[in-house]
Amino acid sequence: MGKQQLKYLTQTLLLFASLNQTALALDEWAIGEQIAHAYDKYRCGEIIPLDEAQPGAYAQLERLHGLRLDQRPLPILIGNSSTWGGGTLVFYQQAGQWQARVMEMGTSATQVYTNPAQDAYWIFFMHTSEAPGNIQYLHLTPETARCGDLIGPDELNQPGWAMEFVELDSFNLDAAGKGIVLGSAVLDQETENAHTQWYAYHSTDNGKTWSAPQAIQAPSQPPQGIWLKTTWDNPAATQLKALLAQPAKP
Repeated sequence: MGKQQLKYLTQTLLLFASLNQTALALDEWAIGEQIAHAYDKYRCGEIIPLDEAQPGAYAQLERLHGLRLDQRPLPILIGNSSTWGGGTLVFYQQAGQWQARVMEMGTSATQVYTNPAQDAYWIFFMHTSEAPGNIQYLHLTPETARCGDLIGPDELNQPGWAMEFVELDSFNLDAAGKGIVLGSAVLDQETENAHTQWYAYHSTDNGKTWSAPQAIQAPSQPPQGIWLKTTWDNPAATQLKALLAQPAKP
């Protein structure tokens, strides 16, 4: 093969590779747009049919995440798709069947906690597609799904937007329903006075309501209670297979 032929072949292969990457990106954006369209009809915590939740699309985009507790996979998967225009979904097993619930457009899950029975969850998330937002949550139990958010401190982003937000650090509630959410924010980060300020949100009714943020000193340890922090992992193969194999409609 001559030099000119080799050069032509190389250029052709590079062109095909570029076209394939472009087509893949377009496919990903198209899937994201389909997922985003489904969100228009549902509010946070509502059940979304599996054919609209598109677990296969989340799997194709590698946006499905598993959760473990002490190395054991939990019967729940989190779909984070805000990068491609969609939103955050939770897929979970109940009575042997998979269900899906929406969270919000343009968000990403940050931390997930479960109870000792491993049948209820606190799923924390926040806006990430445009700019960071408040700490938000979905409290999921076998009977209910309740969403809420923790309002940011008044002193953030004053007098104008400065990319200041409270980042979740830890959470817990005890058996009596008293608990706390801890978070921190970097204030005055563009000045020589940049510093980290810690905040606490308190609840006395098992997380149904939360106090306004209170400025505190840096905590020496995470809060104690009955909720257990999970770790992120790839979806268990058996779970992913069962989710994708379940008919979208009964």
